[in-house]
Amino acid sequence: MRKILTAATVLAATLTLLPAPAEASVLWSRVRYVSASRCSSGGPCGPWVLSTVNGNNLRFPDARVHPLSKRGKPIKYRLSPIGVNGDGTRVAYIRDADGQVVVRDRGGALFSLFKGSPQDLMLSLDGARLAASMRGRVRVYDVASGRHLSTLPKGQAFEGFSGDGDELLTSKDGTLYSHTLGGRELARSKVKAAGPYALNADGVTVAWLTEDRGKGRAVLWDLASDRPNVRTWVWLPDYKGMMQDVEMLDWTANKQLTVHVVDDVMHSPRSMHVLQLDLATSRFTLRDRFAVREEAYGFEACGG
Repeated sequence: MRKILTAATVLAATLTLLPAPAEASVLWSRVRYVSASRCSSGGPCGPWVLSTVNGNNLRFPDARVHPLSKRGKPIKYRLSPIGVNGDGTRVAYIRDADGQVVVRDRGGALFSLFKGSPQDLMLSLDGARLAASMRGRVRVYDVASGRHLSTLPKGQAFEGFSGDGDELLTSKDGTLYSHTLGGRELARSKVKAAGPYALNADGVTVAWLTEDRGKGRAVLWDLASDRPNVRTWVWLPDYKGMMQDVEMLDWTANKQLTVHVVDDVMHSPRSMHVLQLDLATSRFTLRDRFAVREEAYGFEACGG
């Protein structure tokens, strides 16, 4: 059953600024990424911390940090799932108090979806849909109504929503599948690329970045025809020769991909560049750049 709470006191109780109490205007700032902290033992410690675009780090004690065992005990060496939507205005998580999966909006609204122990939570770019991976299946929900939209075939791993949030991409044994929100399969294709992938709003075009003879390429693959329809040369910006890794890829316009690139993947603290690729010109523009907290243990960045 859906529950929406809009009282400012609810939001203030779940977000507090480090180290001083937060002002209401700060609470509404968009989230860049969410992370746990590293314990003295080397493992993860709570609470979750929301790092915002204005440079603040907000404690988020409402979200469960460690998954629970069958006996209800925290599994200290693991992290519970948490997800951020494309513009950093919504966060999906398991509420620690009662195990309910909820989505919180920066304006204060709280959407309660279901009680369970998912292994992964992923929001669409606009935050209107949620995919939850549980026991080898992916369940899809409408956030506003709390309605369960579909359960995807067993064994298929969730790869992401389409740019408009109306389709989904999954994978299994080297094959990519696109589905409607209702679970109907639109197309499938065997591919050799490892991802990350991004599904276009047309529901059949998948993008990924790869290297070809030492040069970067953006490949647009048509799942329906089982072949590429575009191969575009691209030059990923090289920042001071650092070892880089493409963390995320999203369609943010019909001819635009947004790429999250983690720099200095072998060192800490890590930094991330958010780049926008114009497929018409093969040119990148820098949208954002930030350093991950030095004490962070893992992190989940916003998409898009």
